[in-house]
Order: sequence, then C-alpha cells, then structure tokens
Amino acid sequence: VHGKIRKHEFHYSLYTTMCIKLKVNGKIRGGGGGRVHYSLYITICIKLKVNGKIRKHEFHHSLYITMCIKLKVNGKIRKHEFHHSLYITMCIKLKVNGKIRKHEFHHSLYITICIKLKVNGKIRKHEFHHSLYITICIKLKVNGKIRKHEFHHSLYITICIKLKVNGKIRKHEFHHSLYITMCIKLKVNGKIRKHRFHSLYITICIKLKVNGKIRKHEFHHSLYITICIKLKVNGKI
Repeated sequence: VHGKIRKHEFHYSLYTTMCIKLKVNGKIRGGGGGRVHYSLYITICIKLKVNGKIRKHEFHHSLYITMCIKLKVNGKIRKHEFHHSLYITMCIKLKVNGKIRKHEFHHSLYITICIKLKVNGKIRKHEFHHSLYITICIKLKVNGKIRKHEFHHSLYITICIKLKVNGKIRKHEFHHSLYITMCIKLKVNGKIRKHRFHSLYITICIKLKVNGKIRKHEFHHSLYITICIKLKVNGKI
C-alpha cells in the first residue's frame, strides 16, 4: 500500500493479506483450491472499499473485517465461504449508512440487528447462532432505538421474541433462561423496571400468561416455586 507499513493499525494477520487483492487484479488465487484461507479472503476487500483509509478505532476489528465482504459480492451472502461470526456482521455497514455506533449498545446485539432487516422479516435460526437469533427482533420492535441501559441485556434480548411469535411460547427454540423473561414486557406495559424485582419476579408472569396451568417440567423447579406467589397475593409482590 504505497510502501508504508502501518502494522500497528490492525492485526498483523489481516495486514498480511491486504495487498493480495491489489496484486492479482481482483482475482483471488489461493492456490490449489482457487481460494485463499477465509481469514485472508475477509481482509482483501477492506482496503479497496474504504478508499485506503483504515478506521479500526471506530468499531471492533472483527466487525471491521467483514463489513466490506457484502459490498464485494453484490448483496449475496455466501456463508459457506467464511466463518458465521463474519456472516453476522456483513449487513451492519449497509443498514446504518456507513456510520458505526458501537458505543450505543452491546456489540453482540449490534451485530445481529441488521440480519432480520436483510432477510425480509423471515427468521432463519439455522443460519446463525441462537444467541444471535434472540436479538434479531430487538431493533424492529423498538423503532431503531436501543436502550440497553434500561435493563439487563439478557432480559432485553428475550422480550421481543414473544411479541414476534404471536404470543406462542416455543421454549424449545431457545435457552430456558430466555423463556423465563419473555412475559415481563407484556405484563408491565412496555416499561422494564428491573430494579423492582428479583430473578423470581421474572417467572411470576409466566403463570399468568399460560392460563393458570403450572407446568413444572417446562422450567427449573426454583422458578416453579415462585409462580404461585403472584397468584396468592393478588399481584402484589
């Protein structure tokens, strides 16, 4: 890149591969298989797409690496070509008009927000890690505003799931600890007041939402114990 080596700007393994694309005129010749190692493939397009300016300080390098891939393959996501964690971040740049505001919310959430938008509202959990699946609906439900500071992210993540699946609880689709928090949002009219209740409070709403039937086998016994509390004291904890 014009004789200047700025290894300190990014991970050396990335730096090493940046010049490959430039030297072979856009063709990737990884040798025998015709492709280079995915970690190399990932970084090749970076320099070309951002006009020679590397702004790694703006966001997590793992995100920075994959941003340009989507742009280079004309909107087609070819997950088999690289690690799924890269696949996750591809749409970020495209959806937020080039501005990365990682400081607004946990990066693991930020990564998955755009996925839903890009696949036309269809959730294809099999395409990526379930922890990502959990956060997909967040952006859509809160009109683009992420207010992670209002409550524990593990709760925030699951709140929207219930809303998106039309009131049906499909516990088998995600971790039981998520299942527990689903009803919270629905019961407190959109306001999350995490400071008001304990981890027990979380399970209280489950009973109310499943029509008074106690299905202990669906969740941890310690949760089962607290379910009846709400019913006995008429909504007061």
